[in-house]
Amino acid sequence: MGDSPLWGWVLPPVGAGQAVAAVLRHAVRMQKANGMPAASEAMVRGILDSLDSRIAVLDGQGRIVAVNPAWERFDDVRIAKGFAPAHVGDNYLELLDDLARAGQPGFPEAASAARRMIAREAPFAAVDYRIDAPGGVRWFVARITPMEGMGGAVVVAHEDVTARVLAREAVDDANRRLKALSGKVLSIQEEERRALSRELHDDVGQSLAALGIALHRTALGKPGGLGQEQCARLVEEVFAKIRTMSQELRPPQLEQLGLSDALRWLAKRHSEATGVRIACDFAHAGTERVSPDAEITCYRIAQEAISNATRHARPRSIALALRRTKGLLELVVSDDGAGFDMSAVRARGLQGASLGLTGMEERAELVGGRVEFKSAAGEGTTVTARFPLEAA
Repeated sequence: MGDSPLWGWVLPPVGAGQAVAAVLRHAVRMQKANGMPAASEAMVRGILDSLDSRIAVLDGQGRIVAVNPAWERFDDVRIAKGFAPAHVGDNYLELLDDLARAGQPGFPEAASAARRMIAREAPFAAVDYRIDAPGGVRWFVARITPMEGMGGAVVVAHEDVTARVLAREAVDDANRRLKALSGKVLSIQEEERRALSRELHDDVGQSLAALGIALHRTALGKPGGLGQEQCARLVEEVFAKIRTMSQELRPPQLEQLGLSDALRWLAKRHSEATGVRIACDFAHAGTERVSPDAEITCYRIAQEAISNATRHARPRSIALALRRTKGLLELVVSDDGAGFDMSAVRARGLQGASLGLTGMEERAELVGGRVEFKSAAGEGTTVTARFPLEAA
């Protein structure tokens, strides 16, 4: 075998069907030139057996004349779904016709493509299809390649592309979420600006205007003026309103005292405003500061989770916990409220109607973390955010 070109054979970077067809053509040429039918057959069998794709060779009448082990394993899936097996000696075209008549999607196209290949009416064909297998939905692409010089013979290669399809669906889903989130960002920013403008104009602005009028009347000695004590009280009220607005924009406790104290302040403020009891457990939170990005992300996720619970779930109590465990910084916010339908809320989020869950997920992912939600109608909600301490 020293002079045989077998040892230098390299599969071309094409589909499995094209590769096998090329190998078979090569084997036929070797057989004719060197009188090596046994070696050629062994080589072809080795190629067929080594491929993960489900390979079958059909003759000019559509009969299966050779298959590889992957094809035989694939038959188990077909039989489990009630399809007829496709063994050596069976007519593959007739099996495809039976499945097409049964209304199986993709099989009319496959039967037509196989006949075109056998009749040499096209150089190559590929058909995508899906099977509801016992372990879940699986996607395949069937490639049919003619074998030149061997009558009407063709190679049929079924490749499992489930992982590729699922990856594409995951990317599409992420793009939809990103599009929904991006489309909402500007409106959220504008709403925040409008809210800040209303606070400044309707609250702080009106208070300052009233103070100015009262001081002016007092200076002129006219009725309706205010004494020094009343003016001082009004000024304090204005300062308090501005301080509250500032804390909502960026809590100073977070920068000055750390995440645990900022979360305690957040819980106390929400509890006083809503009457909902919020219990804090920071016994295992540690004392070392984490990165500013991780701290503000934890704070905003807790703020969103508590706000969602008090606004929508009517809870009697909320539990807020922060701890370090197994190299992670973990934030858990749980309530005993009404809960919600996860799938319905996510569907609204993809349409841009509700981005609470998506917003929390996006915040966490930006600093290398993840958020998990557990909720059901009548069973409360638990929001868990985890961040690697190396990144935090």
